[in-house]
Amino acid sequence: MQHTDESVGELLAWATAELQRREVPAARWDAEVLLGAVIGAPPLRMPLMLAEPVSREAAVRYRELIRRRAAREPLQYILGRQEFMGLDFAVDPSVLVPRPETEHLVEAALAYLSGQAAERAVQGPEPGPRPGGALLAADLGTGSGAIAVALAVGVPGLRVWATDISADAIAVAMANAARHGVADRIMFAVGDLFAPLPGELRGRLALVVSNPPYIASHELPTLQAEVRREPRLALDGGPDGLTFYRRIVAEAPRWLRAGGLLALEIGAGQGVAVAGMVADHGAYADWTVQTDYAGHDRVVLAKTRGETGCFSR
Repeated sequence: MQHTDESVGELLAWATAELQRREVPAARWDAEVLLGAVIGAPPLRMPLMLAEPVSREAAVRYRELIRRRAAREPLQYILGRQEFMGLDFAVDPSVLVPRPETEHLVEAALAYLSGQAAERAVQGPEPGPRPGGALLAADLGTGSGAIAVALAVGVPGLRVWATDISADAIAVAMANAARHGVADRIMFAVGDLFAPLPGELRGRLALVVSNPPYIASHELPTLQAEVRREPRLALDGGPDGLTFYRRIVAEAPRWLRAGGLLALEIGAGQGVAVAGMVADHGAYADWTVQTDYAGHDRVVLAKTRGETGCFSR
């Protein structure tokens, strides 16, 4: 194999300096991750490989990836993947990059659904018309499908309807569902929030979950350069960042069954406003705001009337 005169250590030094010059966060780590992707080695092994030579072809590919990262293209788009809830998801510029903060939303939804599944195992499925006795959920604005897929993987009896206004996003989500073996239990539809859902689901959903756009429009230009490269449709929450919450909180009770759960990811500091919408609506019996590990508002949970259980505050 033909080699350049450059070693792993020399390439990493060059790449780190280049990324630091462009003020890329975690420059050294990104340099190691990208070189690992090119030469097929785990990033954590890089310190043990500094003296090893790199092929000419690999060095050329690596320099191109560093050029893209220096232009503040998100690392996840360059790699084409992101881990979420222990699962590997394909991502591209048509979808928001799944974030660790959203795992709080999924964990809350899984806790609720697991309890519902356990009850149904004891009592048997409720009678009713199609789509039968399966546990049903809807994921609004599914993007990469990370939430819907993680829920379907975590609750084997669950059927999920996943909607997104972007056909390109739905294509990515469908591929991710197939990758994780749950494509037969997730129904994807292109459209705005609840609009694509079949009418037979009204009043039958155990869960409505969403991580909607929640950045105020005027704040978009101030976001980190990488975030500004993500789809605006997935970020822009309207003049005050709350446009989609108003719509979802208002419409969800028509689709949720009695005691069903509405689970929403929110931006830091939006807990009071979104919980206020829930309180003012009248269809919800109980609600709570959960914080993330940094202490920021992150999830609003609300149950429709018809169930005695309540959230602890």
